[in-house]
Amino acid sequence: MPRPRFPKFIAKGLLEEFSNIVLCGNPTRLVIGSREIVVFRDDLYQKLDRCRAVKTASTQESVGDLRSSEDLVKTVMDQSHLCPLPLNIQPTFWNRDHGLRLYPLPNLLVLCDFSFGTGSSWDWTYMGSQCVNPGSFSSPEDESSFEGSYMIYDPVEDQATVHSLSSLSSQDKEVAS
Repeated sequence: MPRPRFPKFIAKGLLEEFSNIVLCGNPTRLVIGSREIVVFRDDLYQKLDRCRAVKTASTQESVGDLRSSEDLVKTVMDQSHLCPLPLNIQPTFWNRDHGLRLYPLPNLLVLCDFSFGTGSSWDWTYMGSQCVNPGSFSSPEDESSFEGSYMIYDPVEDQATVHSLSSLSSQDKEVAS
């Protein structure tokens, strides 16, 4: 951690077809006006749970419980680091560790953490920063339960909202296909 950007030679065909693509690393920092957004993709909760760095109310608590996501947000924000794990769990590339730091806290932290399950999205505000998990957009094997969650960020209102395709009317679904 952190991971470098996607190599250009692998995406050569894609870059030739679409000229406005930016290949980013993980995590990625974006600045829109005076707003800072950090996007981080990792199954962080699963790793934290493995080494019991996340406090749970009871041992029977499921991974998808919203209380668990709140604990994840508090752990990451209080540590001001995207990967508050011991080195034996998550090795760190020290020359790039500064990219994992969250000081000062961003306006929006997007934790793309799929350990909460497909379609499990959440939104928490902690210490003045909004933290969201947009969930997985991909379809599970059972297409009748397809949610297709996605996030829309409004930089003027400084607010991110999570939406899903399942909330569209049947007429909108036909237009989208």
